[in-house]
Amino acid sequence: ISYQVEVKTGDEPAAETAANITLIIYGTRGDTGPLQLDQSLDHSDPFQRNYTDTFILTAPVIGQIEKIKMGHDNSGPGSGWYLGTVTIDLPSEGRRYEFVCNRWLSKSDDDREIVREFQLTSSEGNY
Repeated sequence: ISYQVEVKTGDEPAAETAANITLIIYGTRGDTGPLQLDQSLDHSDPFQRNYTDTFILTAPVIGQIEKIKMGHDNSGPGSGWYLGTVTIDLPSEGRRYEFVCNRWLSKSDDDREIVREFQLTSSEGNY
């Protein structure tokens, strides 16, 4: 099915990244496997400070979404990234899931992790 994923980079100094971003979505019936976030519908240069980037991804049906794993490959100069929020819409099912992250994915900030799991913050729609 089609997942519409909105990723908001935080409004912190040096929040942006040029690293390659990967998302895994976990649900009640499995996970999507790694999904590359590389074709933003909003910006040719995604993941800049205070940007919201939208991605359309095709992945298996995984049931109700429970958590996500976001990470990057630490490539490029200043690759640390401040992830604000992630919203996942499933238009075909009328569902929307929100994850409030507000954490660094950085080798030099916070706890120096570049891959993190985030639990579902809220959801709405037809269940």
